[in-house]
Amino acid sequence: MKRGNVRIIGGRWRGRRIDIPPHARPTSDRIRETLFNWLQMHIVDANILDCFAGSGALGFEALSRGAKCVMFIDENQDVIIHLQATKNLFDAEEAKIIQAKFPSNSFWKTLHGQQFDIVFLDPPFHKNLVLPVLSGLQQHQLLNENAKVYIEVEHDFDLASKLTDWKILKQQIAGQVGYYLITNE
Repeated sequence: MKRGNVRIIGGRWRGRRIDIPPHARPTSDRIRETLFNWLQMHIVDANILDCFAGSGALGFEALSRGAKCVMFIDENQDVIIHLQATKNLFDAEEAKIIQAKFPSNSFWKTLHGQQFDIVFLDPPFHKNLVLPVLSGLQQHQLLNENAKVYIEVEHDFDLASKLTDWKILKQQIAGQVGYYLITNE
């Protein structure tokens, strides 16, 4: 059962739509527009990791705007099938789609040897996954210098008080969602 779709806001696929798979909570158009305004100087030729990819809206938006490569990771088989179908629909050879469960060794092994300029971190709410992922990104040296990490959390999650070794560049709240752009500098 499909839950509707989201549209690509900018770039080569502007106006095209992505179906939303069951159990996905896609980033709203308004928040995505803000995010990509924040990232506009960093997207072109960036290597991007889209953790908990869901609909793939963030990663495909980045590819539409000139990202070099996006690695989509999700644990749900239905989501993986959906992402592959979207990749095929857009003929997006720059998209790499991997099924891996977090927090498992396979998740980190999948990323071994990679380095990313931007990470999209939009896990299911109330699962306490943000801080372990941030820690793992650092521990496994997966971030390029001055990498940017975009995070979506439930609006009442006090991310700022929990961050160490990270600098918050931007933050906002929209409805039930708090969203941040942080860096490892």
